[in-house]
Amino acid sequence: MMTSKIYITAFSIICALVCIQCNSTESAAKKQKVELSSPNFVNETIYFNSYTAGTKEGGTGYEIHLENFDLPENVKLNKVYFAGQSGDVYPTSIGYSARTKEMSTGKEDVIMSSDVNKEAANNVPSTTVKFPFPLTESQAGIQYTENGVVKYTIMNSVLQREPIYYPSAPPKEQNQ
Repeated sequence: MMTSKIYITAFSIICALVCIQCNSTESAAKKQKVELSSPNFVNETIYFNSYTAGTKEGGTGYEIHLENFDLPENVKLNKVYFAGQSGDVYPTSIGYSARTKEMSTGKEDVIMSSDVNKEAANNVPSTTVKFPFPLTESQAGIQYTENGVVKYTIMNSVLQREPIYYPSAPPKEQNQ
């Protein structure tokens, strides 16, 4: 009888500690608030082209172009979020660009086996990338770093340009 009371008391203490830990983790997550900023270096010249690769492995996606962005030295553009996808930003001759990629929409084979190693060869399905703020179809989100602090902004009126259709890649030579 005494032993069961000890077990019940110990179990109650453990449950209470777990609940307190979960609550403090939730509070810490709420404290890390992400805020939307309005940087002065962003102009309204942003457009995109959808593209289709010439091979199945190339997939489809968007090329997003940010023209004439005058960035201060303490600012670095990181990612562009558009149409549920994201791409890393890189410098170009017109300013900056980002490329998103969605894998082929064709039906792909899935390996179903009792051997875990064989199933591990399956491709991970693509998922929609979430921007911390809601975006409409004509908006793009930009993640950037200013003075070491990660910030976000939304670009309105993203213009659509002609799609790009890349030709098929030449076959690779196989050395045998």
